[in-house]
Amino acid sequence: MNMTRLDSPALRRFVVFMPLLAFAVLAFACGESEEEEPAPDDVAAIPEAVEPQANTDGSSIQAPPGFVHLPSAAFSMGNSGGFQDAVNEGPVHLVDVSQVFMAVDEVTQAEYMQHMDTNPSRFNGDQRPVESVTWYEAVEYCNRRSEAEGLTPAYHINGTAVTRLPEGKGYRLPTEAEWEFGCRAGSNSDLFNGDLTTPAYDCNNTDPMLDRVAWYCANSGDSTHNVGLKEANGFGLRGMHGNVAEWVWDWFAVYPGIDRRNPTGPEQGKNRTVRGGAYKFPAAECRSSRRIPLAPDMFGYRRSTVGFRVVRPVH
Repeated sequence: MNMTRLDSPALRRFVVFMPLLAFAVLAFACGESEEEEPAPDDVAAIPEAVEPQANTDGSSIQAPPGFVHLPSAAFSMGNSGGFQDAVNEGPVHLVDVSQVFMAVDEVTQAEYMQHMDTNPSRFNGDQRPVESVTWYEAVEYCNRRSEAEGLTPAYHINGTAVTRLPEGKGYRLPTEAEWEFGCRAGSNSDLFNGDLTTPAYDCNNTDPMLDRVAWYCANSGDSTHNVGLKEANGFGLRGMHGNVAEWVWDWFAVYPGIDRRNPTGPEQGKNRTVRGGAYKFPAAECRSSRRIPLAPDMFGYRRSTVGFRVVRPVH
């Protein structure tokens, strides 16, 4: 991919510098199970993330159908919102990410069935997000969809050994940094549209900010819903805070606490990373900076709270 880093003063003015937060190193598990898994007009304004970008010939960059263009930018990654009880979400650090096309919604069951000929989901519906998918199945889907559309696959897959191919032009999982940049859309609050206002673990009363943008434990009726029914963020992305949580590429690890460019996580690990909220999660677990470690094979136990979305390179 030929991606250009933008280091202009104009871009840096959009970067929100936050003091580094003291971080906890206590590892935590993704313990949800099928039995235990957890309109007002005053929505907060969403700040512009970056200046518009264009092709080298000056024309605007057009995303493929169902995708939005995320521009190259720098942002503050980690817990910078009002929620103060976060674990493994700090320190806040500056990250540069290169431009990418990201899917507006999570992969649906219809899309998954088209390329995988199976549907592992607990809640059936063509336009519901596919869920109960392992990380290995998610990357396999990416390759199969790429091949079906004549694109060079993004991954070399040999059993459980998966490597990213630098020449790959096809679909892939977002990196953790790409995911959080897309979710925040220029914000530095708990959610892309503001901080949480109700008790963080209250599933009996809806949070007015989260209710507008996500299906979670207080409004989901204990089920997933069709994609695209909640408000989009400033980039045009939907479902980042709820419905199903989403696999990303990175192995789970404590943040290094230093500024990075296009981080992809450690080379190896025990758990991959899951980002975003889900229909069973309380509000605290739906925040932009929330991270969950989960075994890529789910230890053989499929979770209906986990799905994924895909990205594509711009060039």
